Amino acid sequence: MTAHSPPSSSESWIVLSRSRLAWLIESAPNDGGQPTPAIQTPSYRLTRAGQITLGLSMSLLVLILYGQIFDRNQQLSKSFQFCRSLQSIGLTERESSQQSQSLINNLAYATESQKLRLQEQVKIIRFESSRLCRLASFFRSEEAALMTVATTALCLLSLTIAVGLGNGLPINSNRTLQTLQVTAMFFLVAPMVFLQLGEQSRNSNNCLQLYLAHRNLHQQLLSAVANQDQPFLSAFPNQTNGTPMRDLPQLTTSARVAQLIRNVDNELQSMPPVPLQLNDKAVSQVYAWLSNNWKGTASK
Repeated sequence: MTAHSPPSSSESWIVLSRSRLAWLIESAPNDGGQPTPAIQTPSYRLTRAGQITLGLSMSLLVLILYGQIFDRNQQLSKSFQFCRSLQSIGLTERESSQQSQSLINNLAYATESQKLRLQEQVKIIRFESSRLCRLASFFRSEEAALMTVATTALCLLSLTIAVGLGNGLPINSNRTLQTLQVTAMFFLVAPMVFLQLGEQSRNSNNCLQLYLAHRNLHQQLLSAVANQDQPFLSAFPNQTNGTPMRDLPQLTTSARVAQLIRNVDNELQSMPPVPLQLNDKAVSQVYAWLSNNWKGTASK
């Protein structure tokens, strides 16, 4: 009789690993359509629990990728000043406010109530401009992160399809490829649908245009107060009435100061609202398409 030698440490580790991964990996049955070779190597495949685990792991990696790209774009927007601050270069928020207040207080023909209203308008424009700057940066970072996720999913889906073509894609039974393909398709469709319904690209551009309009109005108002004249205020630079600078009326009466205040209010009220809603047109089209299909199926 020959004594059995004890298993080596490597063999023990393999047996232990297989026992722990038994709920993730199982032996794959031999394909009945192919002849069994003389020396058959064991083949394995993912269990259903393994497929779920792989899908969740891929989802976690995608979320990490989304978070990293979003955070990186936010840092780049801040470093390169995606939208320029309203404060002058080298001036703090407090110094800029004191400068604006000093210019308004030097208006000789403005009443106390008019000076208070002008200060309030400057604060409103500065606050709205800062808020729109942050919104534009947020939408831009979100759009970049979603497009990165969609592009990565498309590359993964193309790679798995190319690998699956070797075994015949229509009857492909590789559970690993199936899981990767389903996960990639989900993270390709979901970001594109969100980009369409959320209108991230349009929201980013609209918020940037609104920020520029508020910044232009803020600068024009401060210039009018500093020069003590009444220019043609326009939040959008392409709108002008061609009035020569030498013909601008001076703020020599409280009535002209009141007119300046009304012009600023009119410009603020004429600006479009901040876009913070879904694409109602796309939602209505999808709903109409589903309703028509349901009615057609029911009539049959």
